[in-house]
Amino acid sequence: MRIKVLGECESARALRGLLRKAGFAVTDSLPAAGPLAGYTIIVEESDQSGWIHVDSVDCELEAAILRHITKLSPHPVSLDRPGGQVHSEREVRIVVPAGNQAQQLAVEFGVLRGLLEVCGPKPSDAAEARSAQRMGAVVSAAKTDPSAEGHSAREGTWWRRLWAQ
Repeated sequence: MRIKVLGECESARALRGLLRKAGFAVTDSLPAAGPLAGYTIIVEESDQSGWIHVDSVDCELEAAILRHITKLSPHPVSLDRPGGQVHSEREVRIVVPAGNQAQQLAVEFGVLRGLLEVCGPKPSDAAEARSAQRMGAVVSAAKTDPSAEGHSAREGTWWRRLWAQ
């Protein structure tokens, strides 16, 4: 997934690094539409208020990022939806208080977790079926095979064997 991070503050630079480490393609430009269209995250710092402002439209990305930021931030988070600058489901603007490291970290990791939740790898139905089939085979083998009960049932616990010597 391609992600465009706008902003020159320390939080924007740190977010670019986190996204690259997580496997996202951080780019300077995005196609307008199509399968290669990604998300734009705008991160700005401001001295005007003591809390985080999130500006976006009602969408899955906004909900995921907002949920993770509010879990991570010890301070209030405000949502600026009706009169904001953002009018796209593929864009989120976040204003972080300058000089508050706890809130800056909450934004950086909240955006990362939100993007992973929205566009991260999801297990396919076939992979889930294979995993359930393997677990079923292990459980049924343990029920039918008396040797699958473990050492403690056959020979006592390991520490009893050790002290018996």
